[in-house]
Amino acid sequence: MQYLEVNVKTAIIVHGYDENHKEITETVNEEQYVTKLVAIERLQSVSEQYLLVTGSHGRMMYWEYDEALFPKSLNLSSEPRSDHQRLKQVTDDEQSQV
Repeated sequence: MQYLEVNVKTAIIVHGYDENHKEITETVNEEQYVTKLVAIERLQSVSEQYLLVTGSHGRMMYWEYDEALFPKSLNLSSEPRSDHQRLKQVTDDEQSQV
């Protein structure tokens, strides 16, 4: 399994959907970033502000990330497939250094 180390703080948790198919969300106002080691498979989307990741019990979470510590090789203006391949490349490079 491949991992990505990021500094994040939880912004929004999606707990599921109501009877009208509207997201049931919880807004979280964490003040400080926390360093996490995240399995690449959990990443669903990357934007300029958030990482969308899967969580337990079918939850989805929007994590706000510290841009200064995000992998420099990730170019957010590229197509999503290219970004995902770059994330994998970053972790492959890091593993080869161990």
